[in-house]
Amino acid sequence: MLVRYNDPSLRAVVAGRLVQFINCRVIEGGAVVDKHIWASFIDFIALENWLFIDKGGPHNKKSRRKFRGVTFRDGVLLDSARVFWEERKAADVQVDCCGLILSPGFIDIQINGGFGFDFSTWTDDVAAYEKGVSMVSRRLLEHGVTSYAPTVITSSPETYKQTHFLSFPGLRSLIILFEVLPHLGRRNGDANGAGMLGAHVEGPFISVAKKGAHPERFVRGTLEPSSEDEIDYVYGDTTNISLVTIAPELPGALQAISTLAGRGITVSLGHSSAGLEAEMMLMGDMMEYRRKENGSIMATVSIVGEAGIAAGASCLTHLFNAMNAESTELAENKIFYQFRGMETHRYHHRDPGLIGLLTSKYLPKDRQTYYGIISDGIHTHDSAIRVAHRTAPDGLILVTDAIAALGMGEGSHVLGVQRVRVAGIRAVIEGTETTAGRTEEGDCGDFHKAQCIYTQP
Repeated sequence: MLVRYNDPSLRAVVAGRLVQFINCRVIEGGAVVDKHIWASFIDFIALENWLFIDKGGPHNKKSRRKFRGVTFRDGVLLDSARVFWEERKAADVQVDCCGLILSPGFIDIQINGGFGFDFSTWTDDVAAYEKGVSMVSRRLLEHGVTSYAPTVITSSPETYKQTHFLSFPGLRSLIILFEVLPHLGRRNGDANGAGMLGAHVEGPFISVAKKGAHPERFVRGTLEPSSEDEIDYVYGDTTNISLVTIAPELPGALQAISTLAGRGITVSLGHSSAGLEAEMMLMGDMMEYRRKENGSIMATVSIVGEAGIAAGASCLTHLFNAMNAESTELAENKIFYQFRGMETHRYHHRDPGLIGLLTSKYLPKDRQTYYGIISDGIHTHDSAIRVAHRTAPDGLILVTDAIAALGMGEGSHVLGVQRVRVAGIRAVIEGTETTAGRTEEGDCGDFHKAQCIYTQP
């Protein structure tokens, strides 16, 4: 049975049957492999004896053209050669992809909300919050996202763990805790929605100077005197947290990174504005090490970043955005750039900031350092994405940084306690020109046509 990928009956006809996707392209070795190229081993078989549809019209075995096919059963990718030779079975259903790319489900580790719902906005209605989370999961699955980390931006401790005091005549006050984080824990995906990887808490331990679209009044600029106590006070129970973004230059941050990593939480460095004075104070041992090796000291924010990685961090949050690497030229023309809605923290060759970690030789050799990039054509220029990818291809993670306004159109929307104004596909915090996340609905997997990585400028 042959069915086109967009046939309305597809879901019904593939249920419980052996399915093969034909006439498709797949990503192999960092490249999109053309449909006419024959794979050398598992997961693909020649369709020489079957009728199928290509752009050029029907073909049969006389054409001897070999098209890539991928075989599934119950949603599991199979070894097609083994199915053919050992089970002696042909596919029950062939799905013609019409030359489209067939890919595993997408994973988004930074998404603040979508389709009118914001993960950082808590209400007293637990059922309504859960309903919003389920709705986002369902809508994301429609766009190919099979798992994601719901992201909570810089918020008050009461947002992570809401406290309500109820008084009754003649009785003591009753304290009821409603928390955001318990509703954002890990859960498997299914036909009703994408799975959740646990919460990504982006803040509040960030640099106020690089807060971006985060509310300044909730930023916490230190983790001292006890980083562990501060973490527990702000977040409460950290069981459902899978990822934390933190600025490594904050007092107590390095110990906090070690504490979080010790709890099995992935730590990402971001929203950082470390300067020379802070580096000299925090980085005595590493500065001494560099002095011996190089014979000179060149203190940059990347040194603090290296210490953060050494302490247990393994990722950078939205590379290029909210990072300290501001050149003199940009500083002198800040008003011009802000008028045009452009960020002023750009890479500079004398002070590469956290961006310099992509080429640092001081990072641990036994583990990969990853970095997220918002590839929407607004937050990051395509050429910058190509530079990062060609420098450190194995570490690149494309993220949407989507907000509640995703798929909702122009107008006023919510991001935590703030209002966001959307015009076209660009969102800014109301009253400013600060970019505030992705709003454009579409197949989230393309992330502003991820092929920009492979396209020459």
